[in-house]
Amino acid sequence: MCDQSPQFNGIIILIVGVVFSVAAVLLGFLTVPQLVENAVRKSSVLQEDTLVWNLWKNPPFTIRTDFYIFNCTNVEEVLTGALPRITELGPYSFREFRDKDIEKSDETRVFYRENRLYYFDQIKSGSLSIHDLVTTVNPIYMAASKFLMDIYVLNTTKIENFLSARNQSVFMTVTVDQLLFKGLSLLPYIELYQDYQLEYPILDLPDLPDSIIEDPFFSLFPMKNETNDGLFEVNRGMNDPNLFGRIQSWNESPYINFWNGNESYCNHIKGTDGTMFPYKLNLTDRIYIYQTDLCRSVYAVFEKEETAEGLSGHRFVVPRSVLAHPSEAPENICFCTDPTNQKSCLDTGVIDLSSCYGGTPLIGSAPHFYNGANQFVYGVIGLDPEKEKHETFFILEARTSLVLRAIKRFQISIHMDRYRLPSTDDLRSVFLPVFWYEEAIQIDEETASNFNIFTTIHISLGLLAITGTLLLIIGSVFIAYHFKGDKDLTEANERRDSLTSH
Repeated sequence: MCDQSPQFNGIIILIVGVVFSVAAVLLGFLTVPQLVENAVRKSSVLQEDTLVWNLWKNPPFTIRTDFYIFNCTNVEEVLTGALPRITELGPYSFREFRDKDIEKSDETRVFYRENRLYYFDQIKSGSLSIHDLVTTVNPIYMAASKFLMDIYVLNTTKIENFLSARNQSVFMTVTVDQLLFKGLSLLPYIELYQDYQLEYPILDLPDLPDSIIEDPFFSLFPMKNETNDGLFEVNRGMNDPNLFGRIQSWNESPYINFWNGNESYCNHIKGTDGTMFPYKLNLTDRIYIYQTDLCRSVYAVFEKEETAEGLSGHRFVVPRSVLAHPSEAPENICFCTDPTNQKSCLDTGVIDLSSCYGGTPLIGSAPHFYNGANQFVYGVIGLDPEKEKHETFFILEARTSLVLRAIKRFQISIHMDRYRLPSTDDLRSVFLPVFWYEEAIQIDEETASNFNIFTTIHISLGLLAITGTLLLIIGSVFIAYHFKGDKDLTEANERRDSLTSH
């Protein structure tokens, strides 16, 4: 009789393999997912002194903001009707630091202001300096000329001479620092406005706001250094995880008033501030973010799976439809000057920001008018839109929706046109890009390591399943070997008995 030990060992190994395999199945499909779900849900709330709270309130990683400035090189030709020719200078790199001041909170909400500080990074910027001179269109001059369109009683030649004597014209040459942060002086325009306010009382011009008198500078970069974006009210997500991080109000209102329709789609504040998202996202849904510099909520859509810092994630992109003409995206009709007439709407790829920047003819878009109509791209010489360089996207960790990597790209242009002042008489109607910026964040290794527990769990379950499978195979081999031994022994005995009988 064949030795029974291989059979016994095989049965033992087979049983252990079954136990390991069943454990892997039970843990992998029942117990562990529920434990992970509970852990993620508990951590995905804005609760003081938690990892998520600390990441949100004081981000431990540096945010990099790179500015690219457009320098106009053919000013004299533009003033006589030529297309502007521009060259891109940059990146002028800054390190950005954010800190949230909590003004008040209750069980379900947090009210805060986010302070921002920008520090010029000379090493990353190389030979570039914030004192570099650039030539671009003067936004205040263009705003003043546009303001005069309906005030025919005023002598525009006299006004132009007044501004010219104070070195104000269609174009200006300023430093990068002035353009972005220090701002452009409003004093000549304040003086002009107040003079005409006294000279023409019939116009009933309103008094200028105290904020302009006290701080007579205009900066093209809306989130100026050492300032905040206003008062946010966000949901903690304590009662409903789907509301985690959602903005309930901005400056004490759930709506803004920059666009048509008091409570229209365009004025509705939707989504989060872009630094956090609910942990359960439906990949077929739009993900909304409120952007103060764009004066509206925008949305992103899922594009593909992507890995960042070794963690599995979902990549979302801002699609063309966000800034599409109403013929492509009907909900955008309230961004038009006249919602009853689509001819008042700007073509795809841009948004008129003048209503939220004091009438200054600012135009928002993706860099180089990426995803925009050809009339914008070819309205100036020197643009080259590319998806990889100019698209806004973010990657969210697959289980927690933590931001693993995000790059926001946004361009400011000025609408140059033939307004009232004589020096604009020969200008082409074009949107001249002034600058664009790239704001980038990426989770650091230390923070990412806090989320590697999910990877460790899955690896452990995988190893458990693999071990169970191997043990099943080994046990089966042992048992098969035993039965083969018994069969061989039986056949040998039969042959021997046959030979003996003969």
